[in-house]
Amino acid sequence: MSVVQFHGSDGVTLSIDHPASKAAILHLAEVWPEVVPFEALLSAARARLATVADADHQDAAVNNRDRQVLGANLLMAYSYSDKLMELHAYAPPVAAHVGERPVASRLARFQASHHNDRVTNLRHERVSLEEADLYLLRYLDGEHDRRTLVDLLLAGPVAEGILAVQEDGKPVGDPDRVRQLLAEGLEKKLCWLASAGLLIDRHGRGIQA
Repeated sequence: MSVVQFHGSDGVTLSIDHPASKAAILHLAEVWPEVVPFEALLSAARARLATVADADHQDAAVNNRDRQVLGANLLMAYSYSDKLMELHAYAPPVAAHVGERPVASRLARFQASHHNDRVTNLRHERVSLEEADLYLLRYLDGEHDRRTLVDLLLAGPVAEGILAVQEDGKPVGDPDRVRQLLAEGLEKKLCWLASAGLLIDRHGRGIQA
């Protein structure tokens, strides 16, 4: 079995040769910042290694060994560094993907509306935001779709000169092109806000905005 090294943001390294553990950590990286229950993580790891049909018919002893070794490896990774692995007794309702009408937590929206340049995400971390980001965050209440959010950015930060729309380092004058570039930038920004743990998974966990 080949050894794979996983690196935490603080430089800590974990070497693993157990196939299910490697698959599980890769899955966690893909769905970040979502928190995955242990049994669901084990199932996702098995699905990466084999077809669902094969996984369902694996020997019980193999399944139990995978469960024990994966649990031990996750604990070992956490003991090395919480930048390498996090363990939670409670799964925060973070969104792994941006929905049609994105929702940020009430606390983050409240902090943004009071012009705090740092807001608290669903993982109880402080996240630094620029002024245009704070403006956008206030309107992520589940009531605004992408088109409306672009309209709000045009009427707010763009009109006020806080957010400059440029292409190749030059201001863009064509209104249609401005809207297109704003829409592209908005999508990237929403994905970043999701990765920062600021957007809620409303449907997956039944959390209200």
